[in-house]
Amino acid sequence: MEYNTIKTRLKDRLTKEYKKTKHTEEYLKTEAGYKKTRESIKQIEAEITTMLSSFTATTFYANITSGLYSGFEILKDKIKSQKQPKTAAKEEQDFFGIFALSLGELASNTSGQVSKKFEDLSGSLKKISAGRVQFKESMSHNLMVIEEMKEKYKNIDGTRLRILDLRQRIESTSVDVDEEKLRREFTEECDQLYSSMRGFSSSEELIDLAFGIGNSMKNFFGDAFDALADSEHVERHAAE
Repeated sequence: MEYNTIKTRLKDRLTKEYKKTKHTEEYLKTEAGYKKTRESIKQIEAEITTMLSSFTATTFYANITSGLYSGFEILKDKIKSQKQPKTAAKEEQDFFGIFALSLGELASNTSGQVSKKFEDLSGSLKKISAGRVQFKESMSHNLMVIEEMKEKYKNIDGTRLRILDLRQRIESTSVDVDEEKLRREFTEECDQLYSSMRGFSSSEELIDLAFGIGNSMKNFFGDAFDALADSEHVERHAAE
């Protein structure tokens, strides 16, 4: 029997065996959903990493000067030469701390309500700067959850490669006793993979990640709003 005839017959047998699992269409749909979920997790990881560095003074002013005139380098040099206020953690000074310092200097060079306003704003931004440290810690925990998810999808992708290898071996092997063994192994691996991919896209880790990111941002931006609102309240109360 010619190879092409054997290959076609084996493909037909493979298709029939595959349909017996009753998830041909479901499998393909689940696999497509799994791939999208996996790529989304990679994207979220990149965006969280970018977010964590976006408020540092170096990153912030580098972004400004990269698209504008080099005169902004003067501003960067001036900021570097200023005495940096201490933060809750030993890390690079963030933009909010730098801004708080500038506002504080302006408050010290003015008087009356103007001075008080800038002093209050400076205090609010110092609170936001301290809150960013907590924000970074909570987002770092979210990155740890993503690392756990990455280990899961690496294992799933490993199974997908094994299934591909089994399929190629079935299509290329001669008709002998190994064929049934390979087909049985193929079906079992497909069943296991289908279950893994389906579970991955609805896992508890993804729910934890959603809550974790939401709570991190809510706490940070909520505290930032409260800090600025307190500043406004102090000003209005003083005016009354």
